[in-house]
Amino acid sequence: MKIHQNLKAIATLLGLNDNIANMQGYELTFTGKALANTLYNTPCTKELKLEPAQSINKNTTQNAIIRGDNLDVLKLLKSAYYEKIKMIYIDPPYNTKNDNFIYPNDFREDYKEILKEIGLLEINENGQELESENLKFFKNITSSRSHSAWLSFMLPRLKLARDLLRNDGVIYIN
Repeated sequence: MKIHQNLKAIATLLGLNDNIANMQGYELTFTGKALANTLYNTPCTKELKLEPAQSINKNTTQNAIIRGDNLDVLKLLKSAYYEKIKMIYIDPPYNTKNDNFIYPNDFREDYKEILKEIGLLEINENGQELESENLKFFKNITSSRSHSAWLSFMLPRLKLARDLLRNDGVIYIN
């Protein structure tokens, strides 16, 4: 029965199911979702760097401390650990006493290429950056009071974490 359901789901995703119009469901939409999905799909060209001083007993425990942007680290781990992780624990950023979003998206240089690719950023003939109205709006909402900013931050990280999980794996979220 499960295989039949999976085939139906694949057919639906490919547009091969005539009953798509009759399907009902829910979807979470928010400003920045397309950019968040693009960040999920963008390859990472960085390298993992082990922190040996903090990785206590790494040979016997098989635990290691890796320092870096969690989005980049998850992308790099995916190539070696796709569907191999049994348990993931995350403590996502949220604000209780702080007015600033803990991980503000500063649109680092490597993200500028993505923004150009999806049409949110252009460079004019004088070399000046021209931001689309959508990008300006998205940058204005990246404060602690913005649900869209938090969702845009979390979406690619949760999707990558899901990619790492085994079929019987579980994610615990604090």
